[in-house]
Amino acid sequence: MLNRRHLRIKVLQALYAWNQSSEKDIVKFEKDFLKSLNKINELYILLLLYIVEIRDFASDHIENSKLKKLPTKNDLFPNTKFINNLFISKLVEDTRLITLGSEFKLSFSDNRDMIKNVFLDISKSEEYINYMSSPNQNFDEDKKFVLKIFSKKMVDSE
Repeated sequence: MLNRRHLRIKVLQALYAWNQSSEKDIVKFEKDFLKSLNKINELYILLLLYIVEIRDFASDHIENSKLKKLPTKNDLFPNTKFINNLFISKLVEDTRLITLGSEFKLSFSDNRDMIKNVFLDISKSEEYINYMSSPNQNFDEDKKFVLKIFSKKMVDSE
């Protein structure tokens, strides 16, 4: 999903690279420009899959907590509001997203520790605690929550 800002940045980068280059082959620079635009789409898909992957980790985390030798009441009866997030569920059900992810060969299988750290960071945040304690669950609220944690926690995470 390209917006005007991304396009302007990419155009200016391409023009600057072309201007600084000793080789002034416009066809080559046009191909490079189109390639960089495709990379933006790939990044967009990757970020959407990132959200889904964190939700999947949270689900696995809850299941593993139930299997403890001495589970607590919270382990046995966890709050599953984040796992049942309606916005993320729409992403999971989106076959086009999954297809594009596999076409671009995007995977987080090598980055399980990163996903774990991001989820633990999110779960300690004030936004997450407020969201989980709220009794309401609707699509708009779930979407706002995902946007909040995405902009405040996931993007800034190392």
